[in-house]
Amino acid sequence: MNIPSYKWVKIGKANITSLLFDQAVETILELAKERNSHYIVTPNTDHILQLETNPELRAAYGGASLVCCDGRPVLWASQVLGTPLPTVVTGADLMPALCKKGSSQKIRIALVGGPPHTAHTAGENLTRSYPGLEVVWTHCPPLGFEKNPSQTMEIVNHLNQLSPDLVFLGVGAPKQEIWIHRNQHLLKVGVLLGIGAGIEFVAGTLPRAPRIMRRLGIEWLFRLYHDPKRLSVRYFKDLYFFVIILKQYFRKS
Repeated sequence: MNIPSYKWVKIGKANITSLLFDQAVETILELAKERNSHYIVTPNTDHILQLETNPELRAAYGGASLVCCDGRPVLWASQVLGTPLPTVVTGADLMPALCKKGSSQKIRIALVGGPPHTAHTAGENLTRSYPGLEVVWTHCPPLGFEKNPSQTMEIVNHLNQLSPDLVFLGVGAPKQEIWIHRNQHLLKVGVLLGIGAGIEFVAGTLPRAPRIMRRLGIEWLFRLYHDPKRLSVRYFKDLYFFVIILKQYFRKS
């Protein structure tokens, strides 16, 4: 299929696709049929911040087939800038939705990422929840795999041999987006999605914020409570996101 000509909204240096959640699911499943190794990225505030200084991440974003809004702050920013996005389309929500919708089509998926055994557990949970879904491979790459050509080629060869419709890569940003962009030309799969902690959420090894907190845009507070040492520094740095939006707002005024 040709990728639908959705409108896009500029937030910082990201051109975000303006589409509804169900449209994203339908489009991704259609793209998977092409076997052209399309890939999807889902920018949150941290991505927007990293795009300011990371040219390789910007290149990865430039090659994505869809750029989906991951987080209420990004959604709110689009409204402040006068170009409102219709909704949030997070990687963590896309993963189960794609598996549910695709199970009736007998789609085949691969899960790459998470701590040891996490992807396997996530795969078991998904097949239990969505009969008809086939998990063809689960793999937890070691730390630093993206810098090791032999480990990268091992993953590429496994994926090409199994040829899944969807590949969910959860190794953290910007590593997952850059790895996909670097290796897209070598891969023969349907669609790849960078989903961050999505594999751990499905496996049940990492708790996700209650739905009400996600709808209110305070999922970050839940995550900070559970991992203050790592996330406090990141969230402090992410405050610069609001500076980026203010600068963009006044440039447009």
